[in-house]
Amino acid sequence: MFFRKQAKEEKGYPTIYFFDKQRNKTQHFPSNVIKTTKYKWWSFVFVFLFNQFKYFINMFFLIVAILACIPQLNAGSPVASIVPICIMLTFSCIRELFDEIRKYHADSKLNSCLYTKLVGPNEHAMVKSKDIYAGDILILRSNARVPTDGVPLATTNDDGVVYIETAELDGESNLKQRLVPSFCMEKTEEEICTFVGDSFDTIPPDPLFDHFIGTFNIGESKYSTSEKNFIPSGCVLRNTEEMLMLVVYCGTDTKLSRNSLQPRIKFARTNEAFNRFVAVALVFDFVVIIASTLCYFAQHYSQTEGKMWYIPKINNIYLSAFLRAFGFLNMFSFLVPVSCLVSLEFSKTFQMLFMVFDADLQINVLNPVGKNETRGCMPWTGTLNDELGLVEYILSDKTGTLTENEMKFRKCSIDGFCLQEEGDGCIVQYMNDPSLTKNKTNMDEFLKCMAICHEAVPNFQGVKLSFQSGSPDEVALCEEASQNGYIFTKRTQKRITLMVGGEEREVDIQVIMPFTSERKRMSVLVRLWDGRIALYSKGADLTMIPLMCDTEEPQRIQETVNLFACEGLRTLVLACRIIGEEEYKTFMEKYNNASSLIENRETKVDAVVSEIEKSLRFLGVCGIEDRLQDGVPETIQSLRRGGIKIWMITGDKVETVCYFLVNVMYTIIAMNIAKTCGLFLDEEVYRFDSDNCEKMVEDEWVKRYSVVFDFGVYNKLKENEKFWLKLINSVSVVCCRVTPQVKGEIMKTVKKKTDKVCLGIGDGGNDISLIKESNVGIGIFGKEGTQAAQSSDYAVRKFRHLEKLIYYHGRQALRRNSLIVKLSFYKNVTFIMIQFWFGIMSKFSCTSLYEDMIITLFNMVMTSMPPVFIGAFEVDIPFFGARDYPETHKEIIEESNTFKGISAYVFWLVYGLYQSVVLFVMGYVIINSDVFEWSGRVNGMGCLSTLVTLSGVLCILVTMGLSVKRWSFYLAVGFVLSFVLSIVSIVMVSFVKKMSKAGLSSHSLALLLEQPNTYLFVVVFVLVAIAPLLIRNTCNRLMAPKAYQIVQEVINKEGLPEYGVVRPVYQEGSIEAKKYFSQFCKAKDLHETHEIEMKAELKTDGEEHTN
Repeated sequence: MFFRKQAKEEKGYPTIYFFDKQRNKTQHFPSNVIKTTKYKWWSFVFVFLFNQFKYFINMFFLIVAILACIPQLNAGSPVASIVPICIMLTFSCIRELFDEIRKYHADSKLNSCLYTKLVGPNEHAMVKSKDIYAGDILILRSNARVPTDGVPLATTNDDGVVYIETAELDGESNLKQRLVPSFCMEKTEEEICTFVGDSFDTIPPDPLFDHFIGTFNIGESKYSTSEKNFIPSGCVLRNTEEMLMLVVYCGTDTKLSRNSLQPRIKFARTNEAFNRFVAVALVFDFVVIIASTLCYFAQHYSQTEGKMWYIPKINNIYLSAFLRAFGFLNMFSFLVPVSCLVSLEFSKTFQMLFMVFDADLQINVLNPVGKNETRGCMPWTGTLNDELGLVEYILSDKTGTLTENEMKFRKCSIDGFCLQEEGDGCIVQYMNDPSLTKNKTNMDEFLKCMAICHEAVPNFQGVKLSFQSGSPDEVALCEEASQNGYIFTKRTQKRITLMVGGEEREVDIQVIMPFTSERKRMSVLVRLWDGRIALYSKGADLTMIPLMCDTEEPQRIQETVNLFACEGLRTLVLACRIIGEEEYKTFMEKYNNASSLIENRETKVDAVVSEIEKSLRFLGVCGIEDRLQDGVPETIQSLRRGGIKIWMITGDKVETVCYFLVNVMYTIIAMNIAKTCGLFLDEEVYRFDSDNCEKMVEDEWVKRYSVVFDFGVYNKLKENEKFWLKLINSVSVVCCRVTPQVKGEIMKTVKKKTDKVCLGIGDGGNDISLIKESNVGIGIFGKEGTQAAQSSDYAVRKFRHLEKLIYYHGRQALRRNSLIVKLSFYKNVTFIMIQFWFGIMSKFSCTSLYEDMIITLFNMVMTSMPPVFIGAFEVDIPFFGARDYPETHKEIIEESNTFKGISAYVFWLVYGLYQSVVLFVMGYVIINSDVFEWSGRVNGMGCLSTLVTLSGVLCILVTMGLSVKRWSFYLAVGFVLSFVLSIVSIVMVSFVKKMSKAGLSSHSLALLLEQPNTYLFVVVFVLVAIAPLLIRNTCNRLMAPKAYQIVQEVINKEGLPEYGVVRPVYQEGSIEAKKYFSQFCKAKDLHETHEIEMKAELKTDGEEHTN
């Protein structure tokens, strides 16, 4: 079920008329044409170019390319400026065009599907999907895709039940029931054709799949419909031979279309850093351009006085300097790395694919057919890959996120008797025990309430009976009722069938008042087999206790609820009420009137329902256990050791959460750490309550503490700055009894107060606000549907997968992507700034030292592959190293500015300038003072250009190789391939006709390669250029090693037994899986590291926390 928000105001929608297409067309309903493409065939080029040049960096290179085509503004060839931007646009165009063609074919296929339309009595017509219109009545058969939103009018199934599969909408493969409106259940096709002139009213479309209100106006009568009678487009008809459906919403009005809107765009902090870096690169670029122009002006100003007689006289030095500035703009534009964006896109695509195919992020489960199925991670975006590596706060739901959401009935309390379920029907055994006296009537009603008050559906597989429901609580209650002799066997629209004591009993359903997040309870009004009318209710204690009759003892009920909650059980209060005939008739009249409204129907219905949900008779309290997911305690322990603070935000009771807190999150963790480190962690737990919360905020607390509070406290203190300061400084926070909206508010406030990367994780529709407000939203494919997963940035199967997602995929993406940006900037500074130093020799005449094609191939071929391979394959420590030593994540957090700050790029700017000076000066000195030809002639610019190109490319490749933290086979292949392509490119430019406009290399390359000295010079150039980086890296590793370097040494010494080994496949939920994942997610005990530095650092931290 999708989480449903209360509609603020529900106004009408144009009236839909039966069998009157002309009249419906006057209402201007949208057509049913499906169009997901962004372009029209005649506008593709124009719109594509417009979208591309909205980005400043693309517009910058376009302007440079245009200026390069003007001879008066450019001293060189325009090829070097035009080719890069053309390659980038071509790459983007092909990708966009491929995507558009794929969407066009998919749209055409759906629009051309043929459907049968009911035109009149025994009269049918075939119609294409795109020609279907509101008011049409379609005849759909089994396995057909539903093309529009609609309401079923008739079906071949018993009691008007229609089965649909909504896998395309929410990923759920289990079948859902939709019902034919009760007034239409017995009608035939011929009778439906008599609806000519009748109409249907509904509310405007919204994106909520579980929200629908409509009214049939048949003659003088009105019949209401709800979401139970609504079939959305995109679902598939299953187990239903034939169905007649009234078309309600078409095209852009369908729920599917409304859910296709673009989600809120999130930006990673490293993206913001990249934008700042581009700005800095542009500023540096313009500084170099201005400096070159001023140098040109200074060099040639004296020429006007005739001092440089051998250079043609410049009549207007100011105009000449102005024109030269554009030439320098073309020459130095490549200081802004044009290939960086392409490299990042490739890198992030590879990173997403590795997440999808990562076996450690997959689970093995049984599908509905009973076959084993492997399901893995689904990254919906690559933008936030590196943001995962900066996570400092995790705000998590509890039920279904940390637990399995597989409920088991464990205890109940009836008339003060506490019964423990051992799998043999504890209630009926207690009822049949002749030695005990008790009120059997209450126990009997308690069992009836469990067997009747739900929306579950029985499912027989042979003789085995199971239950399906959107709520796992209901499945647990039905199973417990079955164990105690009240077996739920069949459900129709108006009837529930039970087997009680071997006899079949039928219960007539009058009204179902479903559970919502606002009501926090469910009620059902039924007529029992003995003729009595009864109201059965179940729900949370906060909403149920106030509804009890005056004779009940609220304090006794609350004590029982708290007792169960302290054992970690989810609690439900059950109650009932016998309704008299007169009250029943009055209620039904009011209820039917409220249900027939279009505007404010839900508000009116809730008001009517509240009149009957009162003076309830307390039946008992049931305690339901939700088993913890495999590997959760070990994962939480690891994340906390990695410096990540975990907040749990849940709707559960405080007592239930405190049990979880003590017995899962803290007892296990504190004991393990104390045993392994010799540390005593005095972690105080402060629990706020509404009475003392203002005073507690003012008190002095110990240094290391955790906080527990509920919605009442939050509502009182949410504007209190001291309260938030206490929460942010705590080790962990637990907030209970919160609504879905408050989850989003808390996430938003934590982001604002801390300015840290916050991760939100949940599994249900009530967690969507939490997920969307977070910096990184993680959705879990849960038992309650996939709406959280669909709304997230990354969807995983289990909470334990966070460990690898953060410690490995996030860590590596952060390092890789930031390194790509740094290296892209560095290599261009190194190679292009040589042009500036050459300007000193050429009087800043805007003469290029390089061949035009060399500059283009340098960016696109010679040095483009190493950044991509680094972004895809470079790993500093493998996952098992990061898992065993989670403290390495603390280093990432502490050095976050290294990845997202501008200062991180200053080193590479300075280092690029240093290498450019070394390469030019050494090349110029050698070429200018040595003999390279057998004839004895000294060569000049051609040899200098070729030698600097060879040395520069090799120097850059070696420098990028030194930045690699850990080599692998694929990285080596990438670098070797890049080197080979560099040599091939230089040879082609030298010897292939028309590739070289200046002709600098055609003779020089052959001449240089003949000289033995050339190879020595290149090696010397590279060694001198990389010496500072080599010395820096060596000293850092030997004298001040980082945590990852220590872990590398440990791995090199001890090895990783699990690394490279095929992991065993276990069925989720099995005993073997529990044991395996408990060990798999567990970090290595600190005393096993054998590293004094790490133990000392951790011990110091622990002592500080204790003090």
